[in-house]
Amino acid sequence: MKTAEKLRTLAEKLQPQIDNAMDPNRLADTPRRQRIAQSMREEGRHLIRTQKALLRLADIHESGAVPEILQGFTTKKAVYEATFCSNRNEEEPSRKTPENIALWGLIGGKTEEEKRAEYLWKLEQEVKLLKIPGFFQTPPAVVERMLTWADLKPHHVVLEPSAGAGAIADVVRDKALQLDCCEINLTLQEYLREKGHRLVGEDFFEYRGGTRYHRILMNPPFEKLADIDHVFRAYESFLADEGRLVSVMSPSPFFHTTKKAEEFREWFDSVGGIMEPLPEGSFKPSGTGVNACLVRIDK
Repeated sequence: MKTAEKLRTLAEKLQPQIDNAMDPNRLADTPRRQRIAQSMREEGRHLIRTQKALLRLADIHESGAVPEILQGFTTKKAVYEATFCSNRNEEEPSRKTPENIALWGLIGGKTEEEKRAEYLWKLEQEVKLLKIPGFFQTPPAVVERMLTWADLKPHHVVLEPSAGAGAIADVVRDKALQLDCCEINLTLQEYLREKGHRLVGEDFFEYRGGTRYHRILMNPPFEKLADIDHVFRAYESFLADEGRLVSVMSPSPFFHTTKKAEEFREWFDSVGGIMEPLPEGSFKPSGTGVNACLVRIDK
Protein backbone atom coordinates (compact mmCIF):
# COMPACT_ATOMS: atom_id res chain seq x y z
CA MET A 1 0.00 0.00 0.00
CA LYS A 2 2.85 2.40 0.80
CA THR A 3 4.31 1.90 -2.69
CA ALA A 4 0.89 2.50 -4.27
CA GLU A 5 0.46 5.76 -2.33
CA LYS A 6 3.97 6.86 -3.25
CA LEU A 7 3.37 6.22 -6.96
CA ARG A 8 0.05 8.09 -6.93
CA THR A 9 1.67 11.06 -5.19
CA LEU A 10 4.42 11.12 -7.80
CA ALA A 11 1.77 11.05 -10.55
CA GLU A 12 -0.19 13.94 -9.01
CA LYS A 13 2.95 16.07 -8.67
CA LEU A 14 3.52 15.79 -12.43
CA GLN A 15 0.28 17.61 -13.28
CA PRO A 16 1.62 21.21 -13.04
CA GLN A 17 4.52 20.26 -15.34
CA ILE A 18 2.10 18.65 -17.78
CA ASP A 19 -0.19 21.69 -17.76
CA ASN A 20 2.75 24.01 -18.42
CA ALA A 21 4.14 21.87 -21.25
CA MET A 22 0.75 21.46 -22.94
CA ASP A 23 -0.35 25.09 -22.43
CA PRO A 24 -2.54 25.92 -25.47
CA ASN A 25 -2.01 29.66 -24.95
CA ARG A 26 1.77 29.56 -25.33
CA LEU A 27 2.90 32.16 -27.86
CA ALA A 28 3.78 30.30 -31.06
CA ASP A 29 3.40 32.82 -33.86
CA THR A 30 6.85 32.42 -35.48
CA PRO A 31 8.63 29.30 -36.78
CA ARG A 32 11.13 29.49 -33.91
CA ARG A 33 8.42 29.80 -31.26
CA GLN A 34 6.52 26.95 -32.87
CA ARG A 35 9.61 24.73 -32.65
CA ILE A 36 9.87 25.58 -28.96
CA ALA A 37 6.16 24.91 -28.45
CA GLN A 38 6.46 21.59 -30.31
CA SER A 39 9.40 20.55 -28.13
CA MET A 40 7.44 21.47 -25.02
CA ARG A 41 4.45 19.41 -26.15
CA GLU A 42 6.65 16.41 -26.87
CA GLU A 43 7.93 16.64 -23.30
CA GLY A 44 4.35 17.09 -22.11
CA ARG A 45 3.23 13.92 -23.87
CA HIS A 46 6.22 12.08 -22.31
CA LEU A 47 5.13 13.30 -18.88
CA ILE A 48 1.57 12.16 -19.58
CA ARG A 49 2.86 8.68 -20.41
CA THR A 50 4.90 8.73 -17.20
CA GLN A 51 1.86 9.79 -15.19
CA LYS A 52 -0.34 7.08 -16.73
CA ALA A 53 2.28 4.43 -16.01
CA LEU A 54 2.68 5.58 -12.38
CA LEU A 55 -1.07 5.43 -11.81
CA ARG A 56 -1.41 1.99 -13.40
CA LEU A 57 1.54 0.71 -11.35
CA ALA A 58 -0.11 2.11 -8.23
CA ASP A 59 -3.27 0.11 -9.01
CA ILE A 60 -1.22 -3.06 -9.46
CA HIS A 61 0.70 -2.54 -6.22
CA GLU A 62 -2.57 -1.92 -4.42
CA SER A 63 -3.91 -5.24 -5.69
CA GLY A 64 -0.81 -6.99 -4.33
CA ALA A 65 -0.14 -8.84 -7.59
CA VAL A 66 2.86 -7.11 -9.14
CA PRO A 67 4.44 -9.11 -11.99
CA GLU A 68 8.15 -9.65 -11.46
CA ILE A 69 8.96 -7.86 -14.71
CA LEU A 70 7.40 -4.64 -13.35
CA GLN A 71 8.81 -4.76 -9.82
CA GLY A 72 11.75 -2.49 -10.67
CA PHE A 73 9.51 0.49 -11.47
CA THR A 74 9.13 2.12 -8.07
CA THR A 75 10.54 5.60 -8.75
CA LYS A 76 9.58 8.45 -11.05
CA LYS A 77 13.05 8.37 -12.63
CA ALA A 78 12.76 4.69 -13.56
CA VAL A 79 9.31 5.17 -15.10
CA TYR A 80 10.28 8.42 -16.87
CA GLU A 81 13.32 6.80 -18.49
CA ALA A 82 11.28 3.78 -19.58
CA THR A 83 8.61 5.94 -21.25
CA PHE A 84 10.86 7.70 -23.74
CA CYS A 85 9.25 6.96 -27.09
CA SER A 86 10.70 5.81 -30.39
CA ASN A 87 11.66 8.59 -32.81
CA ARG A 88 9.33 7.06 -35.37
CA ASN A 89 6.41 6.08 -33.18
CA GLU A 90 5.04 7.65 -30.02
CA GLU A 91 3.37 4.38 -29.11
CA GLU A 92 6.48 2.27 -28.55
CA PRO A 93 9.53 2.66 -26.27
CA SER A 94 12.84 3.90 -27.57
CA ARG A 95 14.62 1.12 -25.60
CA LYS A 96 12.75 -2.10 -26.28
CA THR A 97 13.74 -4.09 -23.22
CA PRO A 98 11.25 -6.68 -21.95
CA GLU A 99 10.65 -4.50 -18.87
CA ASN A 100 9.97 -1.36 -20.91
CA ILE A 101 7.66 -3.20 -23.30
CA ALA A 102 5.72 -4.58 -20.33
CA LEU A 103 5.39 -1.10 -18.84
CA TRP A 104 4.17 0.33 -22.15
CA GLY A 105 1.55 -2.40 -22.15
CA LEU A 106 0.06 -0.68 -19.11
CA ILE A 107 -0.10 2.71 -20.80
CA GLY A 108 -1.97 1.69 -23.93
CA GLY A 109 -1.98 3.76 -27.12
CA LYS A 110 -3.34 7.26 -27.59
CA THR A 111 -7.08 7.61 -27.19
CA GLU A 112 -9.09 8.99 -30.11
CA GLU A 113 -9.58 12.15 -28.08
CA GLU A 114 -5.83 12.54 -27.62
CA LYS A 115 -5.19 11.96 -31.34
CA ARG A 116 -7.81 14.54 -32.26
CA ALA A 117 -6.39 17.07 -29.77
CA GLU A 118 -2.93 16.66 -31.25
CA TYR A 119 -4.20 17.04 -34.81
CA LEU A 120 -6.15 20.13 -33.79
CA TRP A 121 -3.04 21.61 -32.17
CA LYS A 122 -1.00 21.05 -35.33
CA LEU A 123 -3.72 22.72 -37.41
CA GLU A 124 -3.72 25.63 -34.99
CA GLN A 125 0.03 26.11 -35.44
CA GLU A 126 -0.47 26.15 -39.19
CA VAL A 127 -3.22 28.73 -38.81
CA LYS A 128 -1.00 31.00 -36.69
CA LEU A 129 1.52 31.29 -39.53
CA LEU A 130 -1.04 31.86 -42.28
CA LYS A 131 -0.52 35.12 -44.10
CA ILE A 132 -4.03 35.95 -45.26
CA PRO A 133 -4.53 39.57 -46.37
CA GLY A 134 -6.86 41.30 -43.96
CA PHE A 135 -7.12 38.35 -41.58
CA PHE A 136 -6.67 39.31 -37.94
CA GLN A 137 -8.30 37.23 -35.23
CA THR A 138 -10.76 39.05 -33.00
CA PRO A 139 -9.10 39.53 -29.58
CA PRO A 140 -10.96 38.20 -26.51
CA ALA A 141 -11.69 41.69 -25.14
CA VAL A 142 -13.36 42.69 -28.42
CA VAL A 143 -15.37 39.45 -28.52
CA GLU A 144 -16.54 40.12 -24.96
CA ARG A 145 -17.75 43.60 -25.94
CA MET A 146 -19.52 42.17 -29.01
CA LEU A 147 -21.33 39.64 -26.83
CA THR A 148 -22.47 42.40 -24.47
CA TRP A 149 -24.04 44.20 -27.41
CA ALA A 150 -25.43 41.02 -28.98
CA ASP A 151 -27.46 40.05 -25.87
CA LEU A 152 -27.62 36.40 -26.98
CA LYS A 153 -30.49 34.19 -25.81
CA PRO A 154 -30.53 30.35 -25.75
CA HIS A 155 -33.18 30.22 -28.54
CA HIS A 156 -31.18 32.39 -30.96
CA VAL A 157 -29.91 31.13 -34.31
CA VAL A 158 -26.66 32.97 -35.10
CA LEU A 159 -24.55 33.56 -38.22
CA GLU A 160 -20.80 34.26 -38.33
CA PRO A 161 -20.15 35.21 -41.99
CA SER A 162 -16.33 35.36 -41.83
CA ALA A 163 -15.51 32.87 -39.10
CA GLY A 164 -11.73 32.83 -39.57
CA ALA A 165 -10.13 30.65 -36.89
CA GLY A 166 -13.24 30.78 -34.69
CA ALA A 167 -12.36 33.53 -32.20
CA ILE A 168 -15.99 34.70 -32.15
CA ALA A 169 -17.59 31.36 -32.99
CA ASP A 170 -15.82 29.50 -30.17
CA VAL A 171 -17.48 31.77 -27.60
CA VAL A 172 -20.88 32.06 -29.29
CA ARG A 173 -21.43 28.34 -29.87
CA ASP A 174 -22.42 27.44 -26.32
CA LYS A 175 -24.61 30.51 -25.83
CA ALA A 176 -27.06 30.03 -28.70
CA LEU A 177 -29.35 27.35 -30.11
CA GLN A 178 -27.46 27.16 -33.41
CA LEU A 179 -24.41 28.80 -34.92
CA ASP A 180 -23.78 28.77 -38.68
CA CYS A 181 -20.40 29.79 -40.10
CA CYS A 182 -19.01 30.82 -43.47
CA GLU A 183 -15.27 30.82 -44.20
CA ILE A 184 -13.51 31.06 -47.55
CA ASN A 185 -10.00 29.87 -46.62
CA LEU A 186 -9.55 26.08 -46.93
CA THR A 187 -7.15 25.69 -43.99
CA LEU A 188 -9.42 27.74 -41.76
CA GLN A 189 -12.41 25.68 -42.93
CA GLU A 190 -10.65 22.48 -41.85
CA TYR A 191 -9.68 24.03 -38.53
CA LEU A 192 -13.27 25.16 -37.86
CA ARG A 193 -14.65 21.72 -38.69
CA GLU A 194 -12.14 20.03 -36.39
CA LYS A 195 -13.28 22.37 -33.63
CA GLY A 196 -16.83 21.18 -34.25
CA HIS A 197 -18.27 24.23 -35.96
CA ARG A 198 -21.09 24.02 -38.49
CA LEU A 199 -19.97 25.39 -41.87
CA VAL A 200 -22.85 26.34 -44.13
CA GLY A 201 -20.88 28.18 -46.79
CA GLU A 202 -17.47 29.25 -48.03
CA ASP A 203 -17.57 32.65 -49.72
CA PHE A 204 -20.18 34.67 -47.80
CA PHE A 205 -21.18 36.48 -51.00
CA GLU A 206 -22.07 33.15 -52.61
CA TYR A 207 -23.95 31.78 -49.60
CA ARG A 208 -27.62 31.29 -50.52
CA GLY A 209 -29.01 29.82 -47.31
CA GLY A 210 -32.64 30.57 -46.60
CA THR A 211 -32.23 31.04 -42.85
CA ARG A 212 -32.97 34.38 -41.24
CA TYR A 213 -30.81 34.85 -38.17
CA HIS A 214 -31.71 36.34 -34.81
CA ARG A 215 -28.12 37.54 -34.43
CA ILE A 216 -25.21 38.10 -36.81
CA LEU A 217 -21.74 38.64 -35.30
CA MET A 218 -18.85 39.37 -37.60
CA ASN A 219 -15.35 40.74 -38.12
CA PRO A 220 -15.13 41.21 -41.90
CA PRO A 221 -12.09 42.33 -43.91
CA PHE A 222 -11.52 46.10 -44.12
CA GLU A 223 -9.64 46.44 -47.43
CA LYS A 224 -11.27 48.77 -49.98
CA LEU A 225 -14.24 49.27 -47.63
CA ALA A 226 -15.13 45.58 -47.94
CA ASP A 227 -16.63 45.74 -44.45
CA ILE A 228 -19.42 47.92 -45.85
CA ASP A 229 -20.32 45.21 -48.37
CA HIS A 230 -20.34 42.53 -45.68
CA VAL A 231 -22.54 44.55 -43.34
CA PHE A 232 -25.00 45.44 -46.12
CA ARG A 233 -25.34 41.83 -47.27
CA ALA A 234 -25.64 40.43 -43.74
CA TYR A 235 -28.36 42.94 -42.83
CA GLU A 236 -30.37 42.80 -46.06
CA SER A 237 -30.15 39.08 -46.85
CA PHE A 238 -29.85 37.26 -43.54
CA LEU A 239 -30.92 39.30 -40.51
CA ALA A 240 -34.37 38.38 -39.20
CA ASP A 241 -36.98 40.95 -38.28
CA GLU A 242 -36.27 42.13 -34.73
CA GLY A 243 -32.77 40.68 -35.15
CA ARG A 244 -29.48 42.37 -34.31
CA LEU A 245 -26.19 42.65 -36.18
CA VAL A 246 -22.95 43.36 -34.33
CA SER A 247 -19.83 43.87 -36.40
CA VAL A 248 -16.25 45.02 -36.13
CA MET A 249 -15.62 47.70 -38.76
CA SER A 250 -12.87 50.05 -39.82
CA PRO A 251 -13.48 53.70 -38.86
CA SER A 252 -12.98 54.58 -42.55
CA PRO A 253 -16.64 54.23 -43.62
CA PHE A 254 -17.53 56.88 -41.05
CA PHE A 255 -15.27 59.62 -42.41
CA HIS A 256 -14.25 58.79 -46.00
CA THR A 257 -15.68 61.16 -48.61
CA THR A 258 -16.13 58.49 -51.28
CA LYS A 259 -19.62 57.89 -52.62
CA LYS A 260 -19.63 54.37 -51.15
CA ALA A 261 -18.81 55.62 -47.65
CA GLU A 262 -21.29 58.49 -47.86
CA GLU A 263 -24.09 56.14 -48.99
CA PHE A 264 -23.21 53.78 -46.15
CA ARG A 265 -23.42 56.56 -43.54
CA GLU A 266 -26.78 57.67 -44.90
CA TRP A 267 -28.11 54.12 -44.76
CA PHE A 268 -26.53 53.49 -41.34
CA ASP A 269 -28.32 56.52 -39.89
CA SER A 270 -31.61 55.52 -41.54
CA VAL A 271 -31.61 52.11 -39.79
CA GLY A 272 -30.63 53.57 -36.43
CA GLY A 273 -27.13 52.10 -36.33
CA ILE A 274 -24.85 52.72 -33.37
CA MET A 275 -21.07 53.03 -33.69
CA GLU A 276 -18.56 52.78 -30.85
CA PRO A 277 -14.82 53.30 -31.42
CA LEU A 278 -12.71 50.54 -29.87
CA PRO A 279 -9.79 51.60 -27.65
CA GLU A 280 -6.56 52.25 -29.51
CA GLY A 281 -4.48 49.08 -29.72
CA SER A 282 -7.47 46.74 -29.36
CA PHE A 283 -6.13 44.51 -32.14
CA LYS A 284 -2.51 44.58 -31.01
CA PRO A 285 -2.84 41.02 -29.56
CA SER A 286 -3.63 39.90 -33.12
CA GLY A 287 -0.55 41.52 -34.60
CA THR A 288 -1.89 44.79 -35.99
CA GLY A 289 -2.18 48.35 -34.78
CA VAL A 290 -5.15 49.11 -37.02
CA ASN A 291 -7.93 51.12 -35.42
CA ALA A 292 -11.41 49.63 -35.38
CA CYS A 293 -14.91 50.22 -34.09
CA LEU A 294 -18.00 48.22 -33.30
CA VAL A 295 -21.38 48.78 -34.91
CA ARG A 296 -24.78 47.56 -33.80
CA ILE A 297 -27.81 47.57 -36.05
CA ASP A 298 -31.28 46.36 -35.03
CA LYS A 299 -33.92 45.42 -37.60
